Amino acid sequence: MPDWKTFEVVDAPGPTKDSGLRLTVSQEFIDRHFEISRLTPIFQMNAHIYGRLPDINLISQVANSDPTTDLTTLNDAVACFEGIERPHDDERNGDTVLVYVLQPAVTIERTVSMACQASAAVPPKSSVLTVLVRTNLDLQDGEGAIDGSITRIEWVVAGNDGLPKSHETRYTTQHWTKT
Repeated sequence: MPDWKTFEVVDAPGPTKDSGLRLTVSQEFIDRHFEISRLTPIFQMNAHIYGRLPDINLISQVANSDPTTDLTTLNDAVACFEGIERPHDDERNGDTVLVYVLQPAVTIERTVSMACQASAAVPPKSSVLTVLVRTNLDLQDGEGAIDGSITRIEWVVAGNDGLPKSHETRYTTQHWTKT
């Protein structure tokens, strides 16, 4: 199992049905959260982007817990949007940011414990997990171009349709949804 703070290139569906993307995880995202002991987003990156539990001590307690953490990947996304209508890096409106929407019923979170640092958790009922990807970055991984970098993973309030609330005004473009 890979180190729980090291993320390899991951494949994701693209904004169009015939496209796919190769993504990396922002090392700044990982380092910033690790430095302040905010491990939940890093654990969730493992569980919901890479479809694996983090390789930490006694993770078998989480794997065998009830409820069990939903392991998902970006291929399980129910929607893809573009443009976040707020500043992101050097963009005034986050124009090149893709947003994938996931709906895990059970997630993973950091727990202060003498045994395992993680536990399964049920997210708030009316929430979805969004994954923000900064595209058009000039990145290389030795195997070829990377199409973007995952810069954030966050829970947002969901509307009645199971998508982020007010997604019509929150994002510039809706590329696809799975029904």
